Amino acid sequence: MDRYTFETRCWLDLRFSPEVHRHFGSAYEPYQPLHGLAPGAWGPNQVLMYARCVRLLGALEALGAGSFLDVGGAEGWIARMVADRFGVEAASVDLSHEAALRAAEYCEVPAAAVDSARLPFADGAFDFVFLSEVLEHLANPVRSLLECRRVARRGVIVTTEAFAADEAARAEELAERRLSPHMDRSIFCPEDFDLVFGGWRLSRSNQCRNLPDPLPGDVDAARSFLREGLGETGLDWPAHGIVIVATRDEEPPAFPGDFAATLDWVRDWFAPAEAGPRPLDGGRGLPEALARRIVAPHDRSPLVAVEGGLRAPDGRVFPVRAGVPDLVTRPEEPFARSLDAVLEEAFPEDAARREGLRELARKLRFDLPTPSEERRFLDRDDEGWERGEGVVREGDGGEGLVYRASDDDPNLLSPRVLVPAAAVRGFSVEVAADGGGEEELQIFWHTLRRPVWWAGGCWTASYPADDAWHRLECRFDEGLPGPEGDELLRLRLDPRHRAGGFRLRGLEIRV
Repeated sequence: MDRYTFETRCWLDLRFSPEVHRHFGSAYEPYQPLHGLAPGAWGPNQVLMYARCVRLLGALEALGAGSFLDVGGAEGWIARMVADRFGVEAASVDLSHEAALRAAEYCEVPAAAVDSARLPFADGAFDFVFLSEVLEHLANPVRSLLECRRVARRGVIVTTEAFAADEAARAEELAERRLSPHMDRSIFCPEDFDLVFGGWRLSRSNQCRNLPDPLPGDVDAARSFLREGLGETGLDWPAHGIVIVATRDEEPPAFPGDFAATLDWVRDWFAPAEAGPRPLDGGRGLPEALARRIVAPHDRSPLVAVEGGLRAPDGRVFPVRAGVPDLVTRPEEPFARSLDAVLEEAFPEDAARREGLRELARKLRFDLPTPSEERRFLDRDDEGWERGEGVVREGDGGEGLVYRASDDDPNLLSPRVLVPAAAVRGFSVEVAADGGGEEELQIFWHTLRRPVWWAGGCWTASYPADDAWHRLECRFDEGLPGPEGDELLRLRLDPRHRAGGFRLRGLEIRV
């Protein structure tokens, strides 16, 4: 698991943690909080999810559904839908162990935490593998697609909104990538899937036509829109997203097909009944649907159930909690096999395809920026800092860096710093603001294992907005408050809470 994947996993665990929701004063609402699908919620995400579900179920209906694996399935909602619709075995896996626990808890589907680039399943373990709105976020998208291909006995269905019509459009989007967890870092062109699924049969469709303005206000209005919109399947722009159905030995379904009944069936899922969680029994064993398919993620060796987990022949134990195994490899553990070896196995007689996929992997590679070793910033420049909306740099010099904000709550986000949280002993900065009265400066710390707005994740100080310099500092006797092993990743600096001019100099992280 590379560093980006590790940081994304930590971020996802926070998003799917009931403890975090309780901390911020709300109950955990099921149905994929990451994508906004919650009871009563409706918006563009819901319209597109509705469309994707209809495309998926329509494809499975036409092909004759079989066992099903949703990779990146969050709370298991899609796996539950497929299981109920077709009466087949359906499992959900996600990078986040918290998400997998929620899948077992709320949707009652077999679930596990996995890295999509190291799927812990035997070859052909599931009839169909689904990878929906996941591909664009992956550190190793070519490996992940090849893993889905390996694990699927009959077919793979992929959806992504992050696709480009041609190579020029892709290059433009790749050039604009910015650092954030769960970022859109991998942009695909439709032809890329021909490379990945060489020897298979493919069908392509959009997810739905361009979304209307105004958006459908509820599920019934969306149904009416989608009844017409799903009949338009071309990938000409504008079109939202792409749906790829790749089948190994059978003809893929022709879109749009007869989806009227599926529209009605899916609609009921967008007004779900109140569903409480089932208790996560610590003694619950591994579901049979997973137990007979699972192998070790690092070398595909057999796993043996032991107290508290699953043991590989090399002695490594993967923990199991309430029947939900955590099969993600250790942070920054290298792949056991090179991409060349994987490609040689998948396409032993097709050197041109292997080279095409190597080039695609190189093109999509995006490493995290090297953390800054500086501990003092904003003396001479703000290189590597991201300015909030409405904040412009007006100058610099002996009077520090000069900014003007047209927005309330101006802010700046630091470069990556990657400091052990326990080693931080405080912050100091000099600030000046105009406008009169009193102003407030805040420093928020983005860490690996706490949400940004967590209590104790911010330091605040007041100062007069008299256009004079004021030195503000805070100290920590025992490092930043937070869990053991936490790391400071970035700082957000809010130098004032209204529009106007301000100056900064000498921000220091004390270690």
